[in-house]
Parts: sequence; structure tokens; C-alpha cells
Amino acid sequence: LIGAGKLGKTLVKLMLKHELVSLQGILNSNVLSTEQAVEFLGAGKVCQSLAELPPADLWMITTPDDQLEKIFWELCLLKKFHQTSIVFHCCGFM
Repeated sequence: LIGAGKLGKTLVKLMLKHELVSLQGILNSNVLSTEQAVEFLGAGKVCQSLAELPPADLWMITTPDDQLEKIFWELCLLKKFHQTSIVFHCCGFM
């Protein structure tokens, strides 16, 4: 999970509740909010950079739209994706 705001946490909480995913890593805008997301979700590892995120089959990026391209290309450069990786993006709006 990249971008653990209200939308990202809610979607992942529901996925975990229904045992649809196992959460490996969380990256948010700062360490405190990442720690709070791990506590809320009861799963996942606090990551402080994209490089720290473990490989995954499903990548949920719930950041503002203007951050998506930069994050995606950095993950590509870090070779975090494999041929069947799924990248899911959405952003909330208040």
C-alpha cells in the first residue's frame, strides 16, 4: 500500500477482513502516519521509501493523481514489478 490515507486504509481493511490479500508493506507521506496505518490495519510493515517495499503481486497506490507517474516509474526503476504484477490506483477527494 502506497498512500495510506482514508481511502487506501478503508479498501485494504475490507480486503483483509475478507481475506482477499495479505498486506506486506505500507508507505505513507511520513513515518508516524505509516505506523498509524499499520496499527489501524493490524498488518503490514512500516516502509520509509519505495525501495524498502517488498515485491508484491498487487500494488495499491492511493496517492493524489499528480504523484502517480513519479511513483510508478520509480517502482519500475527499482524492478519491483514482475510480468503479472497488478497496479491499482485510485484517489479520494474531500
